[in-house]
Amino acid sequence: MARRRRAKTRRDVIGFYKDEKKRTRPITKPKGRRRTKTRTICAAKTRKVKLQSKRTRRWGVVKYPRGTKPLVAEVEIEGRKFVFKEGLGYKKPEEIQQLLEALIQKVKLEVQRDKLFKITIHFPGTRRKPVSVEVQGGQPLRPRIIHHPGWPPPPELIEDIKAEWEKPRNKRRKTATDLEALAYLNTFSMATPLNMEGYAIYCHLTYKYLKKKGWKDSDIKKTMPWLLEHKRLSDMEKRELEKLKDWIYKQQMKDLKQREKRAREIERMLESASPAQP
Repeated sequence: MARRRRAKTRRDVIGFYKDEKKRTRPITKPKGRRRTKTRTICAAKTRKVKLQSKRTRRWGVVKYPRGTKPLVAEVEIEGRKFVFKEGLGYKKPEEIQQLLEALIQKVKLEVQRDKLFKITIHFPGTRRKPVSVEVQGGQPLRPRIIHHPGWPPPPELIEDIKAEWEKPRNKRRKTATDLEALAYLNTFSMATPLNMEGYAIYCHLTYKYLKKKGWKDSDIKKTMPWLLEHKRLSDMEKRELEKLKDWIYKQQMKDLKQREKRAREIERMLESASPAQP
């Protein structure tokens, strides 16, 4: 063993040098760092579900996972129907109830309490009768944005209004916000012309909204210079704006009470009715 170590040391020696005490010392080859083997843990690959298709008379082409029987789910909310005919299937009869409960929970998260929706499970290609159930929405009621029935507000403005409602200062509000007044005037100006006070208020609210969005006066001057004439409102225009906001709030509360009444009626109706058995 000693001979092997010495032989190995001789192979590694590339020269000699004198230390402080003038002793001869060998210069060996620099040993490289030992690379530690790193073990990489790969994320589990998502397994794609292979689908097979079946052509039906009523639903057209229905796609369902291989090894299962096809299903078609139909959701009806206030006369509007939504059909899901891809990716649904079952192996055992008890899986139908699980799928039905999953659909109910999903729709409940998107529908408010004053609406009644109906879910129906169809079995294409079989003589089995469809399974249906009526359920009440699960989301709490929120005020609606008052606007012209034929002209909805821009989607960006709707999102900004909802974000404004969530602010702490608007939790216990007794009047509408400036953005709600802007949405009302924006939609009604497309249907009927505004009077002088309404036009001035509309321009003022539009100017304030654009400033919150980061617009500068120079940008507004290039595109909508008439807004700069209404940076401030007169006393009479301020009173008209407050009246408009109070009226919008009253309409919202009136509509909210009607919807709460409707939600209670749906609860009583579902309690009296016997649950559907799939």
